[in-house]
Amino acid sequence: MWCPPRLVVDRQGFGNIDFWSTVTVSLALVWAPTRWLALLANRTLGASEKARMKLFSTSFTLSTEERTEISDITKLVRETLQQLPVSEGIALINTLHTTCALFINEFQAALIDDLKGLIERLVPERGGYRHDDPRYSDCERGNAHSHLRAALLGRNIAVGVSNGDLSLGRFQSIIFAELDGPRKREITVQVIGE
Repeated sequence: MWCPPRLVVDRQGFGNIDFWSTVTVSLALVWAPTRWLALLANRTLGASEKARMKLFSTSFTLSTEERTEISDITKLVRETLQQLPVSEGIALINTLHTTCALFINEFQAALIDDLKGLIERLVPERGGYRHDDPRYSDCERGNAHSHLRAALLGRNIAVGVSNGDLSLGRFQSIIFAELDGPRKREITVQVIGE
């Protein structure tokens, strides 16, 4: 059986901590999501299991209407997933843009208002960012705050697929945050499974 090199981290005061079992899935989902998962699955599964693992990829487009807009896209992702012949696996949902974000949380009006307030306090729209300054950047949109907010929120998520549906908790939703609209945004859904 193939296995990537073991990672050992040295933390001051704790000696060598081997956290391979914790990092295995994280590396696969964060650093090279779909191709790494396919490679990992095909190298660690037996020959009979290899034949069942498949990779599917599709996308859909969102059109936003406001500069900052937060919406629940769980239904769109679920509908996209149901068109694929996968009953068990992992779905990677990814935005192909740097000024919008995807994350999982409860989609509730008061919480969304709190989130908007939080990102405004953490990354104000006019913060004297170098990306907005023509002396340092060729960007004319003045959207450094959008890039920075997206970096904090993230642009992709991994969700388990069980019985052909997303494995989400009762109050969990897949949330899309437009941070530099209005624009058209492409969201990809890649699934590895059987």
